[in-house]
Amino acid sequence: MNKDLMGQAQRTTKLELDLGARDQQGANTRKQRYLEATRNLLDEARAFYLRFFLAHASKLTEKVQVTSTKTGEVREAVISADKLLTWAEAHTVATRDHPSPHPDWNFSARFPDLPWEYRRSVIKDCIGKAKAYLTATATQAGPRARRRASQASLRLAITLPSTKAPARSPWTG
Repeated sequence: MNKDLMGQAQRTTKLELDLGARDQQGANTRKQRYLEATRNLLDEARAFYLRFFLAHASKLTEKVQVTSTKTGEVREAVISADKLLTWAEAHTVATRDHPSPHPDWNFSARFPDLPWEYRRSVIKDCIGKAKAYLTATATQAGPRARRRASQASLRLAITLPSTKAPARSPWTG
C-alpha cells in the first residue's frame, strides 16, 4: 500500500436512502428528522462561510511567498486553501489564542455544537464556491467586474439562506 495515500479518501460512495414510509422499508422517521436537521444546519453553516469569504474577497486572491521544498526557490503564488482555512478559523472560531471573534463573524456562537470536522469541511467547500463565484462574476462582465469582484465590499447577486442559530442542534441528542 502506498504510504502517501494512507488516511486519504480514494473516492466517495453515495448511497440512496429510501425516505419512504417505514412500513415500506423506508428509513425510520427519527433518522429522517436527524438527516433533515443535519442538512439544514450544514446549509446554514455554508451560508455563513460563503458570506464571510465574499465579504473578504480580496483574501481569496492574496499573493503569498511560497518556498519550494525540492529546490528552496521562493516564488509568489495565490494563497492556498489550507492557509485560507487557518485564516478563516482564526477570524471566526473562539479559541484560547483568539477568544473573541468579531460578533458578525462568530461561528462559535452561532453553531456551538457543530463538530470541528464538519466546520472544516464547510470552510473548504465555501472557499471553492466563493472562488468559483468570483471567477464567474469576473469572467461574465470583463475587466471592470474583475476589479469589483476583488473588492471586499462585493455585493452579492445571489440569495443565501439566513444564518440564524438553529433552535435545536442535532449534535446534542
